[in-house]
Amino acid sequence: MGRRKLWDQKWFKWLRADRHDNTSTSDPTSEPWNNISKRCSDETYSSLKPMRPWVVGQAVNGNDGEEFDVTLNTSAIPYPLGIFSLEPASASGFTPLQINYSDPIFFHLDNVTGTWPKKWVVVPENYTSTDWVYLILTGTGKKTTYGAHPIHLHGHDFAILQQVEEAPYSPEKLNLKRNNPPRRDVVLLPQDGFVVIAFKADNPGTWLTHCHVAYHASFGLAMQILERQADANRIWNASEFVLG
Repeated sequence: MGRRKLWDQKWFKWLRADRHDNTSTSDPTSEPWNNISKRCSDETYSSLKPMRPWVVGQAVNGNDGEEFDVTLNTSAIPYPLGIFSLEPASASGFTPLQINYSDPIFFHLDNVTGTWPKKWVVVPENYTSTDWVYLILTGTGKKTTYGAHPIHLHGHDFAILQQVEEAPYSPEKLNLKRNNPPRRDVVLLPQDGFVVIAFKADNPGTWLTHCHVAYHASFGLAMQILERQADANRIWNASEFVLG
């Protein structure tokens, strides 16, 4: 008997047993759960209390950090599959992330010009290992996020300082929790709301920040945090990489 057939039989046997009638061959039925929200939401913020307490310092990148907006554009410009972007609020135009995997940013850590190809969506964060970087994530024009987006930051766990559903971001709405905030490496950007996260700049490198819905990321909903570039280049030494 093949492994697949054996597995199918075990699965069907388990399914019948789970229905409390192992002789039935009819299709199973189910009933909806009561009092279970169907909203795409994170765990209630107030219920998330780290067992290992920590305190987040003040933002080094502005009074309350930098704002980054999710944008949707279905015009097929600048390229057909690029319909989402995650960019600084100050950015002009529409730039979904596009990476050339044969020529990643790691090959260019010795670039001292401070300029990068626009489609790489590079966000330099050149501070010290004790500094805290704040990111305010919201929707384009502070109005809509085009759904909820689980945002993942590589290279760090981070503090969730505030998370608000269905309320457009504005600075006067900030009420940041710095004393023992939730610790995560993925946070839900709520639909039509905003979230503020913070990480300590203690891990030099280039760290992808992206939506964890795979096709949103492939559509361009991502950016690259370039953390302490000079220190990263001392660790990996871009001049030693051989291109081609």
